[in-house]
Amino acid sequence: MVPYKYYKGEDENPYHAEDVRSHLWHGEMMFVTTHQSIGYWKEEGKKCLENANDNIRKLAARHTPEQLGVVTYISALFGKWWPYDNQSWIIEY
Repeated sequence: MVPYKYYKGEDENPYHAEDVRSHLWHGEMMFVTTHQSIGYWKEEGKKCLENANDNIRKLAARHTPEQLGVVTYISALFGKWWPYDNQSWIIEY
């Protein structure tokens, strides 16, 4: 089981739209409600670390492989829908 940091099963986002936690809550909510495979995203997280910058490596060191999988999913989700966003906010996870 993955302990989510922001999504606690709420029906609506409890964070203000301008708050970075709003993005992170939305990503975790989508991970849960779309029944993503944690095993798949753990592997994707490992692959991302192969070419990651120092900030991403530090983020990974603070989290479990499962949490890194969720972060990888969130990054992929926002990259798909907002491709021009630099996603530097993901480091705040």
